[in-house]
Amino acid sequence: MSENIGAGETDYQRYDRSIANAACEWIRKKAADTSVKPWTLFVSFVCPHFPLIAPEEFYKMYDPDEVSLPKRFGDDGGYRNPAMRRLHEYQNFDEYFDERSTRIAIVSYYGLVSFVDSLIGQVREALEDSGLADATRIIYTSDHGDNLGDNGFWGKSTLYEESAGVPLVMVGPEIPVGKSVSTPSTLVDLAPTFLEFNGEPLTEEEKSELPGTNLLELANGADPDRVAFSEYHAIGSITGAFMIRYRNWKYIHHVDYPCQIFDLEADPNELNDLAEDPSFEATRSMLPKRSM
Repeated sequence: MSENIGAGETDYQRYDRSIANAACEWIRKKAADTSVKPWTLFVSFVCPHFPLIAPEEFYKMYDPDEVSLPKRFGDDGGYRNPAMRRLHEYQNFDEYFDERSTRIAIVSYYGLVSFVDSLIGQVREALEDSGLADATRIIYTSDHGDNLGDNGFWGKSTLYEESAGVPLVMVGPEIPVGKSVSTPSTLVDLAPTFLEFNGEPLTEEEKSELPGTNLLELANGADPDRVAFSEYHAIGSITGAFMIRYRNWKYIHHVDYPCQIFDLEADPNELNDLAEDPSFEATRSMLPKRSM
């Protein structure tokens, strides 16, 4: 991971360009379709993803000497929790990154993000040219984030915000313009959203049994006290990790290991784990119950 960084070409980039081209071609054909049946197009890009190798034109957009080094670069602050320390013993990628390679890797990641932005721009342009843009809702999101050296971790695999948090941006008919919503949401909200966008809303029974809320409802202020849930127990795990977000709080339960608690309003960078602070005992007891 620390060696495959910088400017260059990869199969992932070639794949993503082919996806963008296929999406644009599909849109052009859809525009010629005279039927009015609702449709959904899923456009999935691999980048930004390891290897952190970006097309040269996008890599050159950023200067390695000007990017900020990762949070807690050079110390063990991100894995003082015993469960996180054990994970880091297995996923010790940062031991192979010095300051220079770290800066190059970050610039490469930024370049890959800009590369994907350009592909999304191509798809948006195809929508505009087709005449479908005004009647189309677009949702931009991702399956996970990337630690990118923060807290001593690279890739995903943690429940810190860098990894567990994902972008979620919507635009189109009936979607509020320029509005930012702080209500926690997760990817399970996409299923009811897509169904209702296509005229197939969940039945009342399905709503009671299935997780997820139409994102249009959240965008318009529904359920501000809802709980968002995530979990991790894959590569490098020695135990299960389960996270809930409730209001300004994040609680991470590590099975058979100490938990972690962060106040994301006061501590958005998750630098101060409150789990061992006796003054937060009531909060520590309350948060797990919110997931029930």
